[in-house]
Amino acid sequence: MLRDSLEDKALRGLLSLLLGLPRAVGFLTIIPIPKAIWRFSVPTDFVLVWFPVVGLFIGLAVYGTMAVFDHSSLGPVVGLALWALITGGLHLDGLGDVLDGLARRGTPKERKEVLKDPHIGSVGAAGLTVFLLLKYGALSAAPWGVMVAPVVGRSATVISMCLFPYGRPGERTLGASLWPTRRALVASLSLAVMALSLWPFG
Repeated sequence: MLRDSLEDKALRGLLSLLLGLPRAVGFLTIIPIPKAIWRFSVPTDFVLVWFPVVGLFIGLAVYGTMAVFDHSSLGPVVGLALWALITGGLHLDGLGDVLDGLARRGTPKERKEVLKDPHIGSVGAAGLTVFLLLKYGALSAAPWGVMVAPVVGRSATVISMCLFPYGRPGERTLGASLWPTRRALVASLSLAVMALSLWPFG
């Protein structure tokens, strides 16, 4: 009886882990995920643990596309476009909001209100332009970096979600819903994937 219970628990855990991957893909990219996947209840940590892996998938897709334009200045441009397309420009939008918020004079509460504005300000637009130029330069100088950056970025996302409080009082992050031991596990796994992604180029 106990053995059957443990086996059932192990199978449910394995299923949750496997279902966490397509959910992570759906959360971090615009790739459509079958609706049936979302009908199952999956613990948040089984989704977060796949974030760095999804980052690696993104990096490989962009690097492979850039390789088609080998030794051409068009490669990094196409790579940047594909990178933004796959992620739906989610992080670019967030960066613009943060820059506009930092440029806003006023109380912290007033600055946070800027984050809710769907329009981008002049500071955000200028900052995004500089950021994309720097990104282009980095990809031109070290194309292999596109396989590392998405992994590091998604790992950092998981770690920050697990270890730091949310900026808006009364609201909780996905990581805050995890048990402390699981937070540590997810963060550790993310660090491990981050280290492995950097190792070949060290």
